[in-house]
Amino acid sequence: MTTEFDGGVFLAIYNVLGQEVGFNKRVPRTGNAYKLNIDISNMSEGVYFIRMGGQGTTSFKTGRIIVK
Repeated sequence: MTTEFDGGVFLAIYNVLGQEVGFNKRVPRTGNAYKLNIDISNMSEGVYFIRMGGQGTTSFKTGRIIVK
């Protein structure tokens, strides 16, 4: 995902029921990009939503991943 956000970024992953299933962590910034490798090998097949944004703000971006 790409974002124009310019502050501390946190990432969390949710299932389709809206339950947080992991990775509520700070994403490090390298130059002009935020990069984080995540291991989803222990997750069940299905659709998950990634929410990325500031911890103390309502500004965030959402993406979708499909685990097969």
